[in-house]
Amino acid sequence: MSSDLLIVVGQFRPMVGGAERQAERLAGALQRAGHRVEIATRLLEAGHPREERLDGVPIKRLGFAARSALRIRKVERATFAFRLWRELARNPATRPVLVQHLLYPALVAGFARGMGRWPLILRVSSTGATSDFEAWGLFSSLVHRYLRTRVAALVALNEEGRREAVAKGYAAGRIVVIPNGVEVGNPPAPRPAGRPTRVLHVGGLRAEKRLDILLSAWRQAGAPGELTLVGDGPERGRLEALASGLGLRVAFAGNIEEPGVMQRDADILVLSSDAEGMSNALLEGMAAGCACVATYVGGNIDCLAPGASEPASGEWTSGPFGWLVRRGDAAALGRALLKLCEEREIRDRLGRAARERACSEYALPRVASLYADLLARVGDPQEFGLR
Repeated sequence: MSSDLLIVVGQFRPMVGGAERQAERLAGALQRAGHRVEIATRLLEAGHPREERLDGVPIKRLGFAARSALRIRKVERATFAFRLWRELARNPATRPVLVQHLLYPALVAGFARGMGRWPLILRVSSTGATSDFEAWGLFSSLVHRYLRTRVAALVALNEEGRREAVAKGYAAGRIVVIPNGVEVGNPPAPRPAGRPTRVLHVGGLRAEKRLDILLSAWRQAGAPGELTLVGDGPERGRLEALASGLGLRVAFAGNIEEPGVMQRDADILVLSSDAEGMSNALLEGMAAGCACVATYVGGNIDCLAPGASEPASGEWTSGPFGWLVRRGDAAALGRALLKLCEEREIRDRLGRAARERACSEYALPRVASLYADLLARVGDPQEFGLR
């Protein structure tokens, strides 16, 4: 018997990133709600199991991964694309397929959709400076012209994604805004008094995260607390050298499987990114009751100050659930961090508001129910004008 939903994600456990965590969370939440879900992904290493179950969800790894150190990644991706196309070409007509990202698996799914009648749902994972819509470079317009003819629904994580989808010609009636979900957990304990303010950044140490801006802002603020960077990536060496050159004591904690304990202990969560779809770290920080300050991009706006205008240079927007600064504005970020470090009452108020919003808008069961509703809708050919 086939599952109710097939989720396609280009890479999955043991590779763990934002999209991978959301695929895992969504699959588990839908499974617990009574839906049958399966995940199809690429075989990343020859030793990984081709089939297994994760919390009851079947995982199928497709393609070829060489055992030799002399690996040709393009060949491996091509074998995955072919195996995925063959898998989807045999997909039952009633089972929707949800593809994470608008990358090559989405195009493969579009081709396979031409051989079947199953509903195809595409999910936009990143917007703005790293937008999924521009991932195809000069071929982006051609690719989206084709995908528009195949898609039953397109899921945007935030309002920026919805606007980008409309600009690329996707029918407004087929665009659905569904945010990422988070396990909200129990209410956090009050932060202890009398200790240095703990400021936390969680995310890959990559160029688009603009941690150079964060370090500059922290120096301009006078390093008014303890700053910890959780995560790893290609920028780590440069950032460690920059922190040392600025005379800053910054803790580089590296990758942590579940950073929730650190978030529940932190006072402030900060994001200095140039682009975000909808940051898992931000949602987790909100659920943990952190006071949040982030850049005015993507899902940060929806989460912390929905509908707010972009702040002026050197200033920040005081949203009901957190603060926003213009991207690249180290001066504004430094001033905001200094204010939050100095004012516990403001931190506590923002932390409570952020927690309440995470529970009401982004709790995983609610997000899963939005997807369940979408699955029911795409199952009706007349709902989205499909034939």
